[in-house]
Amino acid sequence: MGYGVISDIAPPSERGGYVGVVLLGPNIATAIGPILGGALSEAPGWRWIFWIPAIASGICILLVALFLPETARSIVGNGSRNVSALYRPIFRYHRSRTPTPLPALNEEENTPRNFRIPNPLATLKILASRDSLLITAIYGVYYMNFSCLQGSLSTLFIEIYKLSELKAGLVYLPFGIGSCIGAYCSGKIMNRDYRLTARAHNLVIDATHGDDLTAFPIEKARFRSIWYSITATGISTAGYGWALQSRSLFPSFYNL
Repeated sequence: MGYGVISDIAPPSERGGYVGVVLLGPNIATAIGPILGGALSEAPGWRWIFWIPAIASGICILLVALFLPETARSIVGNGSRNVSALYRPIFRYHRSRTPTPLPALNEEENTPRNFRIPNPLATLKILASRDSLLITAIYGVYYMNFSCLQGSLSTLFIEIYKLSELKAGLVYLPFGIGSCIGAYCSGKIMNRDYRLTARAHNLVIDATHGDDLTAFPIEKARFRSIWYSITATGISTAGYGWALQSRSLFPSFYNL
């Protein structure tokens, strides 16, 4: 949902920075969650490992229902359209029902559309495009790598270095901190690459109304620095595996 809100409210030239900030939440959670889980498994009991996420999720859903407004352009246009109560948050900061006049981006975007139940299978049509299929496959491989590292980290350290569950949770701190720094820096790099691509093609960035991506080489902007991250991911993953396999070289870790 976060990415959808970003695409609704942020112009393409600034979306990278917003994505970096949004990713801070999930990445911080991967560092804090295992620590809490390890502490809870040793003190109050393992059942609280499930109760706390359930309570936190309920609070998040409540906050979304109370405060998060609808941002989909097909429903609210550019924010000037007055929508039904279904699309308004329960608690409104501005109680006036008179829409604030804002300049419309185009007539089609500001024209109300009929409500339709979305078809989840329609997303499979993306795979019919070779470009989209290739990008999805590459992203899937890297996400699989991320999930495998995240899922096996504590188990491997408990098995290899005989750590307690709490200490195994602390192992996620560098993982989460590094992910947060990487996500934030990646967002800034994406914004920089967008500006450099626009400058290279003599295009003027419109941060108010957004750029026409049909006339902008967005793929060059997004892939400009991807080779650095691909190389860093491959090297760090190989180094991670080598370090675990060569555990006899680090006997001091057994005494933690």
